[in-house]
Amino acid sequence: ILSYFNVKALGEPIRLLLAHANIEFIDNRVENTGWETLKEVTAWGKLPILVEGDFKLSQSTAIL
Repeated sequence: ILSYFNVKALGEPIRLLLAHANIEFIDNRVENTGWETLKEVTAWGKLPILVEGDFKLSQSTAIL
C-alpha cells in the first residue's frame, strides 16, 4: 500500500516506478479529511509511506 496525498508531488515518482516495474500496489490517495487519523501511525507524521505486510518504509527517496 502506497499512501500519499492526492497530488502529483513526492508520491508520483514512486507510483510511476511501481507501475513501470509492473508491481501491483494499492494506491491510497489521502485526502485532507483522512490525514489526521493516518498521521498518528506514520513515521515522523509524514507521507509518503509504503507498507507491505509488517514492513513499513517512509521518505520518498528511501522508497524509490
